[in-house]
Amino acid sequence: MKKLFVFFLVLFLFFLTVSSKKQPNTEFVWNKFKKKFNRNYDPLEESKRFAIFQDNLRLIKKHNNNPSHGFKLGINQFADLTNEEYQKKYLFKYNSDEKKYLKQEKVYDQKNLKNVPDSLDLRQDGMVTPIQDMGQCEGCWSFAIIAAIEGCVAKETDQLIKLSEQELIDCDYYPIIGQKGCNSGSTFKGMDWIIDNGGVTSLENYPYVGYTNNCGGTGGSVSTITGYHQVINTEDSVKTALFDEGPLLCTVDAHTYKFQLYKGGLFYDSNCSAKKSDLNHSMTIVGYGSDTFSNSDNDYDSPSDKYWIVKNSWGTTFGDDGYIYMSRGSNNCGILTETYYPSGCSLV
Repeated sequence: MKKLFVFFLVLFLFFLTVSSKKQPNTEFVWNKFKKKFNRNYDPLEESKRFAIFQDNLRLIKKHNNNPSHGFKLGINQFADLTNEEYQKKYLFKYNSDEKKYLKQEKVYDQKNLKNVPDSLDLRQDGMVTPIQDMGQCEGCWSFAIIAAIEGCVAKETDQLIKLSEQELIDCDYYPIIGQKGCNSGSTFKGMDWIIDNGGVTSLENYPYVGYTNNCGGTGGSVSTITGYHQVINTEDSVKTALFDEGPLLCTVDAHTYKFQLYKGGLFYDSNCSAKKSDLNHSMTIVGYGSDTFSNSDNDYDSPSDKYWIVKNSWGTTFGDDGYIYMSRGSNNCGILTETYYPSGCSLV
């Protein structure tokens, strides 16, 4: 009996050892995360953040182990935040005020549609500047505007010039109407300001600092616009607008943990909303395509193997080197609900 007990004890310890080797060393991963993202906590906060990090690791592992998902989650700069904290720090509440310089809603006819290619990547056409990181500043509205104007100016002049998000954050600062700098703002009100101001300056003239500062030292405007158009929210119209006009501003519902921890692949989340009132994060659509992220049977949870290429402002540690590939064909997360492009783009 004693020998049998010893045998089972040895067997149990063997399987325990093997099992432990299969488990990820979360403390090692945690230390790598802290080093990569320069995290320093006091002992009490460290314990709290480590527990949150472990919870997020479990979500990542559970999602990635499901073969029906067409995209992956991963560790990024938001991995030590609860979903509630992420929403509070990086998303905004939608504001539906009147648009001052909005031209007509753009509808594209059949003639336009016939010219549109099956895939388009404006990065390859010299219309997209490198990914930036807005840091702790909730200034996605300014990054979306500037990326769209940079692309529009490049299309019109063949010159891709990096413009200043910081000028918008500092100078279009009117909290009474919702323009709160690094505490959120409106994309169309930002474009209104650029038109009224006679343009926006370059990043070189007005560098990004990542917090709301006093307006000044712009060095003069570099480029301007005369208006902006809303694109009717159909896939064909948005594809044609990208091809004819250049990068488009969009605003999506990014509140889910899957968006928070997105790493790559074709993003589709049935838990996000397409309602205008639920939109909370602005980005820039810079192209579209299909097939890259799906297998031949298309057995992923996305209803489509087609995607939009979307430029974000959370640095290259988010998503696929700073980009998110959003499912095309279902207005997932409201990506088509409100899309705009600047018009009359020129160098000053």
